[in-house]
Amino acid sequence: MRTLFLYFIYKIFWNAFFKIIIGVRIIGARKLHKYDQFIIAANHNSHADAITLMTAVPTNKLATTHPIAAADYFGKNKFTSFISWFFINVKLIPRKKSTEELNENPIEIMDKLLKKNKSIIIFPEGSRGKPGKLSPFKKGVGILSEKNRNIPIIPVYLEGISRVLPKGNKIILPSLTKIYFGEAIHVTNESSEEIVDRVEKAIHQLKDNPKHRLINDL
Repeated sequence: MRTLFLYFIYKIFWNAFFKIIIGVRIIGARKLHKYDQFIIAANHNSHADAITLMTAVPTNKLATTHPIAAADYFGKNKFTSFISWFFINVKLIPRKKSTEELNENPIEIMDKLLKKNKSIIIFPEGSRGKPGKLSPFKKGVGILSEKNRNIPIIPVYLEGISRVLPKGNKIILPSLTKIYFGEAIHVTNESSEEIVDRVEKAIHQLKDNPKHRLINDL
């Protein structure tokens, strides 16, 4: 039932809205069908990022894929927390390591999801950056991957989405946007720092080097 509801939200409503009204083109997302579980790591410029990425997730994985979002913004009260979960399938985490309300390390929350065979969407920059620029990545993606080496990381670069829902704006605007899904990163013996470096380089390559955008989508 949950999958059916999310299918309607993402595959019918949001998919049509972003592709037809906004002008979003998604490239390389078919590779997600290869994996039972994954960590999507993407740059972050807009509150539309997570919803747009969820439209690319295979239907049978929608209910088990959770965008990670800040509890202080998307969970200001019980109503916004419910809306974030019900309509977006968000998993809320505290920005800091612990709070009185969520007395748990953010990494531990995400790690528990992965240990339960869930997939997650994370933004290693930590917060929305400036359009067209990548902020230095935080170490969370590396720590998570180090704890879950069997789960591939899918690097993603969102180009132009900052114009769809600019920071400080509450109105979604039409804008030609391309979302590039890169080749999966399979972790072996790398340290968390080395993993972060691999992910950051992969997303920079998608941003700056056109040859990395010619991705086999089969």
